[in-house]
Amino acid sequence: MEQDLIIGIALLLLFGAIALNTGLIRWRKSKGRTSVFAADMSLDDIGLSAISAIDTDAPAVPIDGAMVLRPSLGIRILAPIVAVVFLLTVDIEPLLNSVGITGDGAQHWTKVILAWMLAYAVIHLNLFQKVAYNDTHIACTGIDIRTRYRQLTSLVDITVHDKRPALVLTFADQKPLYVPKFISQRARFITQMEQIAFHNRAQGMTPPEPTLANRLGFQA
Repeated sequence: MEQDLIIGIALLLLFGAIALNTGLIRWRKSKGRTSVFAADMSLDDIGLSAISAIDTDAPAVPIDGAMVLRPSLGIRILAPIVAVVFLLTVDIEPLLNSVGITGDGAQHWTKVILAWMLAYAVIHLNLFQKVAYNDTHIACTGIDIRTRYRQLTSLVDITVHDKRPALVLTFADQKPLYVPKFISQRARFITQMEQIAFHNRAQGMTPPEPTLANRLGFQA
């Protein structure tokens, strides 16, 4: 009797996990491939995306004829919290030991460097990260080391990257451009990019095959 109960519970958990996974996949597909939830694989991912997307409808301010979009309020609040929780709760000494960083001094300075990197990322996110665009050009600052520029005259697609928190703009004759996944006026921006891409595809432009680096989340 006890063995049958254990088997029954195990089967119930298994079918529950399958049903949940199937439901998540269908739900994600129903949201569309540019949704903030498009790459989410678990309930935790969905929760983080929902928090990060807070205030994505915040007004954008035109500057010198270009629309300038900054990270959403949700992600600007979430990033510092995650950084603080990481610094206070995560014990990275086993990881450092596994890669050969074993001395007290070496581990101390490694932690200091990691703390500075996290601080830099948070400051960069809140003060410098932005997307600026007009009818023909787009520039993204802060998601990579240097500002990236592209001409929208050959834009052919926009999707959510499945490995990075980024929207990927694909061009017929230029390298892909990654822009922040959570930005102000997100829906308006995506709609405008989709309209430009649709027009360019109607002119016969086609997207190139993605490289391995692109699939892994790197852009040159």
